[in-house]
Amino acid sequence: MAGWPLFNARTIKYDPLFESAASAIQPDAKRLDAQLRGVEWAIATNPEAFEAIPETILRILKTDSWPDAPSLRIYFSIDDETMCTLRWIEIVEGPAEGEDFSG
Repeated sequence: MAGWPLFNARTIKYDPLFESAASAIQPDAKRLDAQLRGVEWAIATNPEAFEAIPETILRILKTDSWPDAPSLRIYFSIDDETMCTLRWIEIVEGPAEGEDFSG
């Protein structure tokens, strides 16, 4: 297909701890599946765009809230050039402003 941009999207896998936490928040996040599809696409296509947490392997992605979808904080790692792992998920209680992981 000439003219289509080519890029390498990473595979996204779920850590068992992430799966457990996602199951626990599912009742409070009725559109969690839709949110996670967007999160997976964003991480798969450009994981380096998200803030790294110093002295860890983790990066953080925060979502905006919308009807039936609370703001989420998702921690993930870039495992290699082909894989990222979603490690933890939580609902952001109150404003997510002012988080600073610089130490």
